[in-house]
Amino acid sequence: MSLLLTGKTGQLGWELFQHLRREHDVLAIGREEIDFLDTHLMKSMLKTLPNIDLIVNAAGYTDIDKAEEEPFIAETINAEAVAILAAEASRRKIPMVHFSSDQVFSGWRRTWAYREEEAPVPASLYGWTMLEGERRLRSKLKKHLIFRLSGLYGLRRKNFFTEIVERNR
Repeated sequence: MSLLLTGKTGQLGWELFQHLRREHDVLAIGREEIDFLDTHLMKSMLKTLPNIDLIVNAAGYTDIDKAEEEPFIAETINAEAVAILAAEASRRKIPMVHFSSDQVFSGWRRTWAYREEEAPVPASLYGWTMLEGERRLRSKLKKHLIFRLSGLYGLRRKNFFTEIVERNR
């Protein structure tokens, strides 16, 4: 299988690339190859890609607090870029896997788990941009999967887990 993976240098994208490339032909792109804020360039670049069977979008603007200060950047990367990828998947008649966030929910409830059919209500601009990306994907492409992640932990870069380990040394 041949696939396009976005976000290749991010925490999730890097891990996905390490695993997927073992059995698949992976064209991995990140900030070095494309500026997700330049939507016109992004559209043009996607049209020039070779045949692919799947798009996996692991790219995202994930700094929850900074998104409030940079709403245009967060919205462009988390919603508009997703819509562009979905439109390209639709044009090619291929499916897309997209990684979103549990931040599409406010977190203000008594029970721990949310159910898939529950209506999202983001409590932050970041959550809103992630939800908007999901909506745009659904509106453009029937064949898709959306995974809402709560947190990512690994040893490769700074995150909650590595901070706790470092503080307890």
